[in-house]
Amino acid sequence: MNKSYICFLVILFSKTLSAQNDSIKLIEAKKILHTKANMISSVSVSQVMPWFVEKNYRVGSFTDITLQSQWAEMTYGMGNILRKKNDGTPDDTSRMSEFSICAYLPIKKWMIGKRLFDIKGALLVPAVSIGYGQRGVKGENYGMLKGSVGTSIQLPYFGIDFRLNASYHLRNNIAGVKSFSLYPQIGLKFDGLWSLLDAERINVGTNSGVETVNKIRTISSTTTKSSRGTYSAVYGFGTETTTTTYTVSEVWQEQVPYSITRFSTDVGPFSAFGPHYTFKNVPYAGTTSMLGLGYYIRKGLFSIDAVVDAGNMGFASSPETFLDLENPDPKNNNKVSKTDFSNTGYYKSSRAYVRGGFDLWEILYLTLSKHPVTLGPNHTKFTRLICGMGYGYATFSKPYFDNNNGLDIANARFDANPAQFTSSRNHAKFAQDSRMISFYISLEAGSISFTIEKQRYKYAALANVNNLTIAYMFPYNRIKIKRNAIKAFKQYVKNQEAKS
Repeated sequence: MNKSYICFLVILFSKTLSAQNDSIKLIEAKKILHTKANMISSVSVSQVMPWFVEKNYRVGSFTDITLQSQWAEMTYGMGNILRKKNDGTPDDTSRMSEFSICAYLPIKKWMIGKRLFDIKGALLVPAVSIGYGQRGVKGENYGMLKGSVGTSIQLPYFGIDFRLNASYHLRNNIAGVKSFSLYPQIGLKFDGLWSLLDAERINVGTNSGVETVNKIRTISSTTTKSSRGTYSAVYGFGTETTTTTYTVSEVWQEQVPYSITRFSTDVGPFSAFGPHYTFKNVPYAGTTSMLGLGYYIRKGLFSIDAVVDAGNMGFASSPETFLDLENPDPKNNNKVSKTDFSNTGYYKSSRAYVRGGFDLWEILYLTLSKHPVTLGPNHTKFTRLICGMGYGYATFSKPYFDNNNGLDIANARFDANPAQFTSSRNHAKFAQDSRMISFYISLEAGSISFTIEKQRYKYAALANVNNLTIAYMFPYNRIKIKRNAIKAFKQYVKNQEAKS
């Protein structure tokens, strides 16, 4: 529970306040009503003008997905670039991707406006970022230095981000990509709701005691021995010297005290509703774009999601191994080919599924740490790494191919081998409504979630691809409490000013 909310409780429930105390609390209440609560964590979706690509190689704008938590900022960008033959004539387009990690530094003294509990007001926040990234096309990745200056207009729950980026490639062999460039971007920024969730840095506890430690001491000694050698007419009798070194290791045990104190950022358990958007991040499948609604529960190490969504579900061109009379049950019969780009497409699809997970980072810490300091059952961290699986049901339409003659291509491939089974593993048109399972890992910061998810459909195998998901969770109970708090602050200030 943060200090402003404690102040609210004192103001709301104090019965005997002296005039001096009233004056102090009035000042504090006014301060709270002018708080500059900027976004501590956020996720943003941005459109980028690809001026880092030479003009005659550009194919539309790029999209950046940026997850920012406190000072750290991670960006995944994607777009298309025109490829050319050796004679300079156009060949086809290829997917270009970018991943970068930067330090994000808002300039607090230049902020203009006010923003209360992340849900009221408006704030102008200038910021800079600098870091390292990589850009690549078809597996060729090159490092770059990246920086930006910009400003964001932060409103309740979301904001608009304006930036001017600079990138410098440390090594650049990608045809059509500039070594140094400046380029603008504009994005929609969703707040992780640090203030609304009362994120608080706490002392989890101390684990202390005595442990037995093995000690090793090595003792070395050297022995030198001399003796007369053979006779020489010139030098007479010679002397031979032999040096021998002996090393002995001595092992014993000692009792050594230890003390480990752990800190963490706690927001407590919460439940939320919010939008859930899934899109594809792989070039070997058609475009996935599915929008839905989720109900989310976060408590301690555990998470539960219930999701319904609908839209386009991309499918791949072919499986790794075709299912036919010679291979009725191939080893990789559920896997799609990640190297076949010839005939991708999508289904009109809808899904309903539930999934459950746990904080992977916390499990690894408890497993690998010699003397772990465990969290309480209700201690819910602001930043979480959730790993889990889901189960549900999906519906599929007929296939829509990216190529105009895509169905003819798929039919010709299928008809060329009469031994193939009429299975969704062999042809997209055989897909049927199907049970589904998913395996996922999510990086979460407060109310925002960024997920990599692998889906498996029993009767729509070509849709067994990897997708990315962005979810935004509105913790409705916390929102209600904070709205009441703001009203109480305003009413208190109004009453005190009326008295004076």
